[in-house]
Amino acid sequence: MYPCFITTTDDAHLAYPHYRDPKWASPLTIYGEYDEVVFANYDDRLRTDRAAHTRAHEAAGAQQNTAGWWKRYLAAWHERPITLRYILAGSDLGSGYPYYILGYTVGPAVPTVGSGMSAAPT
Repeated sequence: MYPCFITTTDDAHLAYPHYRDPKWASPLTIYGEYDEVVFANYDDRLRTDRAAHTRAHEAAGAQQNTAGWWKRYLAAWHERPITLRYILAGSDLGSGYPYYILGYTVGPAVPTVGSGMSAAPT
């Protein structure tokens, strides 16, 4: 296996899938534990909704190479709490671009004042 690439710590730097390293030709788990029944989303698909991506990117902060950053990003993108279960990383050896596959669950919407949902009782 490749245990040196896997972390479960939110603030640890994630392994970078460099296109010159053939081990990244297929995605490898770099955070958490892969579970095929958990919804997965490729990071580039999250950028197709420009407004959500911009909002999430700004909310997540500057440190982009950690699981904690992805957690903040996904929660802001969905505007709901999320639970990040795993991150897979790979590299498109043809284009040289890295990609990330994020396995997570989305929690219920959080009611906000003025959203039509009732706020917490006073």
